[in-house]
Amino acid sequence: MRRRTAFVLLEHGYGGEKWHRRWRDGQLIGLNEPWAYGYHHAADHGFDVTYSEVRSPASPWRPIQPRVRNALGFDFVHAWRQRKRILASDVVWTHTEGQSLAVSLLCRLYRPRKRPKLILQSVWLMDQWDELPERRRRFYQGLLAEADLLSFHSPHNTERARALFPTTRCETILFGIRADDPRPPRARANAPLRILSIGNDRHRDWPTLIAAVRGEPTLDLTILSRTCPATLTQDVTNARVRQVQHNTELMALFEAADVVGVAVAPNLHASGIIVIQEAVQMGLPVIATDAGGLSAYFDHDCVHWTQPGDVEALRRALLEYQAKPEAALPRCIAAQARMAEGGINARSFVRQHVTWTIELIAADRTHASS
Repeated sequence: MRRRTAFVLLEHGYGGEKWHRRWRDGQLIGLNEPWAYGYHHAADHGFDVTYSEVRSPASPWRPIQPRVRNALGFDFVHAWRQRKRILASDVVWTHTEGQSLAVSLLCRLYRPRKRPKLILQSVWLMDQWDELPERRRRFYQGLLAEADLLSFHSPHNTERARALFPTTRCETILFGIRADDPRPPRARANAPLRILSIGNDRHRDWPTLIAAVRGEPTLDLTILSRTCPATLTQDVTNARVRQVQHNTELMALFEAADVVGVAVAPNLHASGIIVIQEAVQMGLPVIATDAGGLSAYFDHDCVHWTQPGDVEALRRALLEYQAKPEAALPRCIAAQARMAEGGINARSFVRQHVTWTIELIAADRTHASS
């Protein structure tokens, strides 16, 4: 049987080779796959996977590319420069809406006789939808309707998308990280309790998390973020904001932490899910805000959930853990089992892409023979 070809369009600046090189050199922060998002695992299922690559814009593209991106709201030039490999593939998989919109426009302009299947993923678009100008919303609706399947990381995103794209198949896919070597679960409480919180997403609720530890000398918070304003902790002696430059620094912070805290504001795209999974893989207990569809990944047996914006509940959960850390150990064990057995990992994430692709190709064959 012929091996299928899948093309993965990444954001400009994150080509396949560059991702791998940064991962190898420890410059890619997090528990990442050696190749972007683990799509290379599709090779185990009979697919040849090719990633987009970074290409420095040569004249005349250098001045044009940012102008086109600003005009459209996505980087079409990047997709256009990958057009031959896109159009020659059996399927195109994208990771965020920027690439999804660009591929859709490319296929609409070219109208190839045999168009690749389009499984197009969005992350933040549904959250931003109502903020977009009406003209842009209509433009994006038309483009994404080109997809054979639209995928989302949260059931909240999917529900909104089904209302906007009633004639297009919209599905939830649980995003997963590399989960090949989990650390043994542990439950410990130093004095003070070492809390680690990580994230750059705009829906991180830093004020609630910081307020939860303010004035509590037995709690100590380290925030790892490029976007959290340092001014939020300037008068909080037991909280700080920092950044890391190498993945070994992140691993050291995980090793030193007692618990990982994830506070998020209401959203549609499961903000915080990567950090929660990283904490689980590192064997750490998680106290998090139940928002954005996060509990579709882990239930109350795996994560201690609190409600959005509830400072007192978050503080109480941290203090309870400090008093009885051993009580959290069953949750750590259950969370790791959920990732391994419940399909919340990179391999399962890619396997779902493979399954959908085979379904779509088979449906075409059935239609052609009927």
